[in-house]
Amino acid sequence: MRTATDLNPDPDILEVELVGRQLPVDLTGDGLIARVYTFNGLTPGPELRAKVGNLVIVHFTNELPEPINIHWHGIEVDNANDGTNVTQNPVETGGKFTYRFRVTRPGIFMYHSHIMPTNPEFKGFYGPIVVEEDAEEILIARGVLPDRANEWTLVLADTTVCKTKGTNDEVTFEPHHDTAWVFTRAGLGNFPGNTSYPTPRDLCENPRDDLGKPLGTGPLAAGDIPNIQPPLDCLNQKSCRVNEGQLVLTNGRVAAAREGNPRQPG
Repeated sequence: MRTATDLNPDPDILEVELVGRQLPVDLTGDGLIARVYTFNGLTPGPELRAKVGNLVIVHFTNELPEPINIHWHGIEVDNANDGTNVTQNPVETGGKFTYRFRVTRPGIFMYHSHIMPTNPEFKGFYGPIVVEEDAEEILIARGVLPDRANEWTLVLADTTVCKTKGTNDEVTFEPHHDTAWVFTRAGLGNFPGNTSYPTPRDLCENPRDDLGKPLGTGPLAAGDIPNIQPPLDCLNQKSCRVNEGQLVLTNGRVAAAREGNPRQPG
């Protein structure tokens, strides 16, 4: 996980540049190329690391094919910098915006778009934020917390990458009766697979718009990532299906494709 470069010499200010771009990214290391929404060419985006009380300044440039913004999930900020479509207009393609806010409490947070809260994230548009406090140094010295050299940030995500028409999978996950959910309190038993609508084949060959409505156009190309936002009219129903991804990602790579260990990942 890369850490964003701090452009400001003041230790009380974290100042970084983030550029949103859609780029081809190898999710497996052996050729599974997906067209991903990235921050500075990365998914997840670079880690933002600050201390409690720091002023955070983020210069954002949008080079994505759609208007978008950045929301600082879990961090209390004023409306003018919150990055939601309720309080701010999105940054247009080719536009720039500078976010300014102070971090007031420690924790692990994330930044992501908040225009359509699932589609850009499904395409890779997210990153971690770590806010440290002075007490951590005491705990590190006492051996309660690991030192910085033995600390890793892990970001989990899921996504679906389209294949050529006719080869997309008809189930999200094949049944796996050898994989038992033995650690759940509810005792859910064996993993049955997901054969319910919509499948990767349906998402890729009958694509939706940003609001979850079928476009009525042809299939997405191999390497595209489909929209998964459910229709907004489901808010009037008793439940809304949350569409899921087919591939589990750890720090932007398919988990099954990783080798090595946490200290020396493949």
